[in-house]
Amino acid sequence: MLKNRKMVALFSSLFVGLFVILSFYQQRGDEVVEALDERFVQQNLDAKPDSSVIHQDTNNSSAPGVKTTSPAVIAEMVARADITSKGFEQFVERKPNSLQDVPSPSPLGLDQNGHLIVDMRVRNLFEHYLSAIGEEDLDSIILRIKYDLSSQLDKNSLDEALEVMTGYLQYRNYLGVLKNDFAADYSDRQYDLDAVRNTKLAARDARISFLSEAAIEGMFAQDDEYDDYMMARARVMADSALSPEEKVQQVAEITSLAPAWIAESYAPSQRFDSVRSQTKLLVDSGAGESEVYALRDQVYGAEAAERLSTLDARRADWQNKVDAYRVELDSLLAGSNLDELGQDVLSSLRAQFFEGPELQRIAAIDKMDLAEK
Repeated sequence: MLKNRKMVALFSSLFVGLFVILSFYQQRGDEVVEALDERFVQQNLDAKPDSSVIHQDTNNSSAPGVKTTSPAVIAEMVARADITSKGFEQFVERKPNSLQDVPSPSPLGLDQNGHLIVDMRVRNLFEHYLSAIGEEDLDSIILRIKYDLSSQLDKNSLDEALEVMTGYLQYRNYLGVLKNDFAADYSDRQYDLDAVRNTKLAARDARISFLSEAAIEGMFAQDDEYDDYMMARARVMADSALSPEEKVQQVAEITSLAPAWIAESYAPSQRFDSVRSQTKLLVDSGAGESEVYALRDQVYGAEAAERLSTLDARRADWQNKVDAYRVELDSLLAGSNLDELGQDVLSSLRAQFFEGPELQRIAAIDKMDLAEK
């Protein structure tokens, strides 16, 4: 749980730009369906899976997409995985590179009646071995998972675990179908938050076709809480009718209503956003450096307030250089563009105001602002 919270806090700033990729498609799930053996896909073409559970194979589509197969094929892969075959012990000892020196998953739990407790420990065990997709085929990974489960569980709880494992892989396969549908729908137009939300809800609804309600709750409840929270944040941040201050306030309200583990994870970043917003209000109202310093000192402490003041000074110095440089540059351009000015003249001008790494920085800024080729 603690590890999950740290990861949430670390990646929160990347959410808006990477939401669809990191939150919906879930890379490992894509790799699993990509890695399904071609011969099983071919078997699926001859089979008659339950169309109410999963779409037919999509590989015959003219557009490239994720390979998908039927639930029946995946169930057959799990059933035929034989951990008693000759040479299996040597196979288990030869771990793929991605699993070398990686701690084993946490032991699974049983209730007082000896039934498997389906929670994040079960899902983490699956994902531990699925992370080797690319180094090993899915058949080999299923063997490793089955062996790990059998080493911890008796026959009854093992049967329960294998049923969950089969459903989990079938669900992951179905995510490939949804990904193909999503790509087809938005291949020639830009997606929006409503489309992302609807696709994620479709993924949630599909789980019941492959997993029990208890398994879904145990393995996905925290993910769903996080997704709901991040989607609410994204809606606020994308609302052009809101001012920056209003966005900060509404995000704070959303965080206060979120589950405790999310609120705790975002407390530091929420505090930073609040201080940044208050600082901007102080500066815009004409407050001096001492008032800004006092605010930061109260929240972060004297040492951090000093560092932020130093950073402010460096930023101000840089902006003064850029402003002075741009005045000279505008007079030289006189309606022309950077290409017409000439690289030698441009380099000489930049050297009058900047040095070292600053030269690369201003060149990059000019390229963005002035469309330098």
